[in-house]
Order: sequence, then C-alpha cells, then structure tokens
Amino acid sequence: MRNRERWPMYFEIQQQKELGLNKSQVARNLDVSRNTVMKFWDMSIDEYKTFIEGLGTRSKKLEYFEFEVVEWLRQYPDLSAAQIMDWLKEHHGDLILTHEFANYVEVRRFRIYMCRKADPESKGKIENVVKYIKRNFARHRQFTNVEKLNEQCLAWLARTGNAKVHQTTKKIPAEVYAFEKAYLRPVHRKIEISNITT
Repeated sequence: MRNRERWPMYFEIQQQKELGLNKSQVARNLDVSRNTVMKFWDMSIDEYKTFIEGLGTRSKKLEYFEFEVVEWLRQYPDLSAAQIMDWLKEHHGDLILTHEFANYVEVRRFRIYMCRKADPESKGKIENVVKYIKRNFARHRQFTNVEKLNEQCLAWLARTGNAKVHQTTKKIPAEVYAFEKAYLRPVHRKIEISNITT
C-alpha cells in the first residue's frame, strides 16, 4: 500500500470511531485486520504523519541478506520461498547474547538453551510453570523481602505443586527432584540481591 493510499484509511477509521462503531465493526467495514484498526485507533494526525514518514526510511528485515539470497537464486532458480527461509535460519540463526547476559552466564557457569521465537513446544513448558506460580501462589500475596517470599514459596510448593502427581509426567515433582538432585551442578555463588536494580 502506497503512503497516499494510507491516509484515506486512517481518516475512515477515525470517522467510523467518531460514529461510535467499535474496532471490530470498523475492521469489517474497511476490510482490514482488527490489528490495523487498533494500531491507528488512538493515533493523532501528527503521530500518523510521523508513522507514514518513517515507512520510507525503515530497513526491511531481509535487506541484510539480499546479496546472499540473490546469489542463491542465480545458482538455483527453482528455490522456493520456504527453502530460502530455511537456509537463512540455518546459516544466520545464531542467537546473540547481550554483553551483560553473556557475562552473567560466564560468572554463573550456566549452560543455556535458548528457545526460538514462536516455538510453542519449547517455550510453552516454561511459560506454563510461570503462569501456574503467578496464578496459584503469587497473586494477592504480600511479602516484605525476598527471604520471606522464598520461605512462603517453598512452604507453598511443599503443600501443593511438588507434593501432587503431575498431570503430564504422572510423577510427583518432589520425588523426581530427589532423584535428579545427584545430577545437578551446584550454583557457583549466591547473587547479592542488593546489587540488583530494576
């Protein structure tokens, strides 16, 4: 969509908003996604103008790989888009750690496994644990310091999550931990909570 074609859409969204239509109705009327409507819903004209001007100057995701992709297509004209995407992931999929996180990993002597973006099979397992703790332990709980929080959390785990049979593994987490503990490496050194800033 060219920039001059975007302005009527923006004004149409604002006009239908003024008429009292909701975002879903506007999206249907204009035959655009609800996300598009949401993006422009509360934007002022000046903000929209800045947004439009920025479209011409922003870099494209694949711009950095353009030369390499063109070379692949010269060599193999029948390459599919899916195969090009796979080759890009294969050759340029390395995860780069920030300087601070790389230092942290080195000091803590961790071996890390990074989940890929949009990989629900690997990320979901961790996210579900966090969600379980947030909903069933942390919600509406008050604590005065980290030590008190840890104490409350360990007591909660002993009477709930770690003592019950896990739905997926059909094992009791406390028993599994007792077995696996022999294979775990000790934490290198304790983190000083007072040094952490947010």
